[in-house]
Amino acid sequence: MAVADTVTALDTTGRAGGPAKATGADAPEARVFQLVRAAAHAADCQTAVFYQGSGPDFEAVAGFGTAGPPGVLRFGGAPDDADAEDALAAAAAASLAGGGSLPFIAAARVAHDEGSGNGAMRGVLVVADTRAARTGLSAAQFYVLRAHAAQLAALIELQELRRVASAALAGAERLRLLESVAVHANDAILITEAEPIDLPGPRILYCNAAFTRTTGYTESEILGRTPRLLQGPGTDRAALDKLRGALARWEPVVVELLNYRKDGGTFWVELSIVPVADETGWFTHWVSVQRDVSDRKTAEEAATRARVAEAEREALQAEIKERRRVEERQTLLTRELDHRAKNALAVVQAALRLTPREDAEAFARAVEGRVSALSRAHTLLAEGRWDGAELGALAEGELAPFLAGGAGDGPRAELRGPPVSLAPGAAQALSMALHELATNAVKHGALSVPGGRVSLGWSADEAAGLLRLRWAEAGGPLLSNPPTRRGFGSRVLEATLRVQLGGTVVRSWEAPGLVCEAALPLPRVLAGSAAAADDLP
Repeated sequence: MAVADTVTALDTTGRAGGPAKATGADAPEARVFQLVRAAAHAADCQTAVFYQGSGPDFEAVAGFGTAGPPGVLRFGGAPDDADAEDALAAAAAASLAGGGSLPFIAAARVAHDEGSGNGAMRGVLVVADTRAARTGLSAAQFYVLRAHAAQLAALIELQELRRVASAALAGAERLRLLESVAVHANDAILITEAEPIDLPGPRILYCNAAFTRTTGYTESEILGRTPRLLQGPGTDRAALDKLRGALARWEPVVVELLNYRKDGGTFWVELSIVPVADETGWFTHWVSVQRDVSDRKTAEEAATRARVAEAEREALQAEIKERRRVEERQTLLTRELDHRAKNALAVVQAALRLTPREDAEAFARAVEGRVSALSRAHTLLAEGRWDGAELGALAEGELAPFLAGGAGDGPRAELRGPPVSLAPGAAQALSMALHELATNAVKHGALSVPGGRVSLGWSADEAAGLLRLRWAEAGGPLLSNPPTRRGFGSRVLEATLRVQLGGTVVRSWEAPGLVCEAALPLPRVLAGSAAAADDLP
């Protein structure tokens, strides 16, 4: 957007005259333009306009950064009301935007003795920005805008009285006008020299009553010293570096600092600082506004402590909950271990009770074989975390020596069946039953002679709700008649498959060899079933 700096002749009647050309830095029109430009810089805005008049219409007499001559500001309210500045700003936005919109605009009444809020209306000083929207002016920028407005009122007053102040008097008048705005403020305000920025720093020329109340220093104790006397060991170095960089660039700045009172006590301030320039554009003073934000910082710190305490409480509760879960798990595991140990001992006890004792050596071998079968079942269950054991893996463990086959001879055992996961109790019972069938085949059946073979097949009959198993031997010794005596193996099959698992067992001695068929209820044998058998009787 092309910008234009405009200035028109001042009219002591309160209206703007025709265009005029400034004849020098001391000409009233030039001084007005310098003040308007300084207001734009202090407010960090692209545009500033001074509208002269007493209302309801105000004529633009000086503009900085405007896209052409500003129009007329028409205001329908009471401009002498000190609270009308927001409405004046809205009216100025209509004048400057030309039907468009401005992201930010602020206005200050130009009135003689504006510090009291009762001065006669002379015009309106407006600052505006076409960049991104912002929340408003900082406290220091607000006070400096008021000071520039007061200076414009003084220039009009001087023009009316046709007095031209000397440069020294103009500087003194500038400081007096800055003080006139600050004296009525509730915030602590300092006015310092513009330089030096480096040590020892700019000297304090003025402090208001709010500053002395806040810090505990008297006016005589503070004048001539630098604002650094308010800093201490707890003042944030990063915030001070930010402040120093802005001062070196002659830019407005807002920081939060921890300051120190005369008695050593601390308080938090939101510090806003703005440079003030004279009519020639030379920076002559810094205006510093210190707004006490100790209550807000205390509330923030309390909220932070509360959040930390809540997080610690939640972490402690989570730790206690986890410890309880671990303890409950350990208790459960202890009970389960006790249960499994008793179950294993019961199986061993049953094996000992059922094993014939006539031959000590045979007794020892029989017991060892049955305990080994139980051990293999327990190993499979442990690998499955006692959730279950695969029937195929259980059968492979019992018939492993006969599955691979020997030299010149093929496998002597065959397994056929789908994957079936057995409950722990069913796995123990079937391991004992398969062990007895395999032992009997090795001693008396098909595996006792070369060329003999056994096959084990199983299937899940979902319709009947049964797990069906078939053990068949072939190629063993010829049987002339079925056994007439019920042996130990038969008693083990009855105890495990029928009594414990609730199934049926049918044995037949056919010409090729023994055939044993069992039908077991699926709910009693499948892993995960609530009715699954878990103990031997």
